[in-house]
Amino acid sequence: MIIPDAVRKCVVFVGYRNNDGEMLVKGTAFLVSRDREGGGLRIYCVTAAHVLEGLAGRTATVSVRINLREGGSIWVDKPLNECRVHPDDHSIDIGLIPAPDLVGDDVDHMVFPLEQVLSDEVIAEFGIGLGDEVFLTGLFSNHVGAERNIPIVRVGNIAARPEEHVQTERGPMEAYLIEVRSIGGLSGSPVFASPGVVRQTADGRLRAFHDPPLFLMGLMHGHFPVMERTDESREGATVRREQINTGIGIVVPAARIIEVIDRVGG
Repeated sequence: MIIPDAVRKCVVFVGYRNNDGEMLVKGTAFLVSRDREGGGLRIYCVTAAHVLEGLAGRTATVSVRINLREGGSIWVDKPLNECRVHPDDHSIDIGLIPAPDLVGDDVDHMVFPLEQVLSDEVIAEFGIGLGDEVFLTGLFSNHVGAERNIPIVRVGNIAARPEEHVQTERGPMEAYLIEVRSIGGLSGSPVFASPGVVRQTADGRLRAFHDPPLFLMGLMHGHFPVMERTDESREGATVRREQINTGIGIVVPAARIIEVIDRVGG
C-alpha cells in the first residue's frame, strides 16, 4: 500500500547537545492528540522511555527537531525532568515530552488522533491478525536529513499478538511482535496497521475501501538481538561478539500510550 505522507508528518526526531555543542540525534518521537473530557483536545509528544533514560546524566534537556512549513527545521529544548514515564510499571516503554511549542502555524507536522488506535473493537471489526501488513516510520541514523527530518518507512507484518509477555531488557513486556527489521534510531517510532483495500469481514463478506483506514498499533521498543561470534577463539586472543538483528521487532500496544497519558499526561 502507499503510505500517506501525512503519517510521516506526525514524526519528529529527538536528541541532545553534547559538550562540544554538537547536536546528536538519538531516536524518534511522534505527535498525538487525545480528546480529554472537559479538557478539550490535548496534544502529546510520545517516544520510548528508554530514549529519555539514555539521556540522563548526559544532559538536562531533551531536544526535539521539528520541520518548518517555510523550509528547514529547528531544535526545541525541553527540560528532561519535565518528561514523564509510567509511574509504576517500568516495562511500559512509553515516555512523554512536553508538547507546547511543538505545533503551530509555522510547523510542518500533523498530529495523529488517538481515537484511531488498534483496539480490540477494531481488530474484531476488520479481522486484523497474524500476517497482516504493518508499517512504521521514523529515524534512519544514516540519513537523518541535513536540513529537515526525513523519516523512513519500513513495512512488515504481524508475527504475534500480545498473548503472553515477552522477555526484554526492561523485564516481561506486553507487546506485539512484528516481522520488520528495527534499528536503534527507530526506537519510539509509531507503528500502524491497516485492513487494506479489500477486506473479508467476520461474517464472510468482502469490504472494499477507497481510502483504507489506518490505526496506530503502538510504539516501536526495539528488536530481539542474537549474539554472533565474529572472531574464532585462539590461544591468547580475545573472542569478539556483536549483536545482530533477528528481524523481529517489539511493539508496545497503543493502549499503553493512552494509559501513560491518563496517568501522567495532564
